[in-house]
Amino acid sequence: MRDRTKTRYSKKLNFIFVELPKFKKPVEALKTNVDRWLFCLKNLSRLNSRPTEVQGKIFEKLFKAAEIKKLTETDMETYNKSILEYQDVRDAVDYAREETFEKAFKKGIEEGIEKGIEKGIEKGINQKSFEIARKCLQKGMLVEEVAELIDLDAEQLKELFK
Repeated sequence: MRDRTKTRYSKKLNFIFVELPKFKKPVEALKTNVDRWLFCLKNLSRLNSRPTEVQGKIFEKLFKAAEIKKLTETDMETYNKSILEYQDVRDAVDYAREETFEKAFKKGIEEGIEKGIEKGIEKGINQKSFEIARKCLQKGMLVEEVAELIDLDAEQLKELFK
């Protein structure tokens, strides 16, 4: 409630206070998630394993966190080291993948440019040869002579001009 205007901050936001010692439902009577949460909060320190009535991913996370919290100091150091080592390995693998991808991408672009240049040169040479052959034939040279000049046989040259 706002002090000055005496209005609510939000119509959707409400506070509910729960007195955990007054929550007396046994594990078999848990029907809703609110019941399950209250049961877990009240009894977490006494539970050795997760009851079958308390299922779901969120409760899995709760019990995992509780198990981590009850580790001894030495075990906690070992656990934290293993987490850091795992993250280091994962980061190294991610970096290697990125590096490999970038190198492969650059190599692919370079190879593509080289092939494109080769094809362009080849196409240019073919076009120039075709123009020279056309001009030679227009000047009255024999097909066989022109074919010899541009390294084609007479049949191929005749096909080009059809």
